[in-house]
Amino acid sequence: MLDGIFGADNFLNEVVWKRSYGHGDSRRSMGRSHDVILLYSKSQEFTLNRFYHEHTADYVKNFFRSEDERGIYKLENLTSPNPRPNLVYEYKGYPSPKKGKVTPKVKTTKR
Repeated sequence: MLDGIFGADNFLNEVVWKRSYGHGDSRRSMGRSHDVILLYSKSQEFTLNRFYHEHTADYVKNFFRSEDERGIYKLENLTSPNPRPNLVYEYKGYPSPKKGKVTPKVKTTKR
């Protein structure tokens, strides 16, 4: 439908924005966990502005409750809700959760 409106030649990319948590929706049996953004441009000369914003003081107070020498941070549960055998791995000496993690292991570099 969007190709018909904007022209198939003007399609640039599909962006999948993964959310940290699924959002409840009374019309669906399962909450949505991502959004799909279809990017079109009238020409090849376009500007894509990165989206950054500061959190409100209340948000920081309610969610960023941990602190160390690098600053404040938000703790996240990285345990997969479903068994993920391909995501079972030890990290920095800590064993994997029984069902695996929600993210694959990435190579890290020392600072």
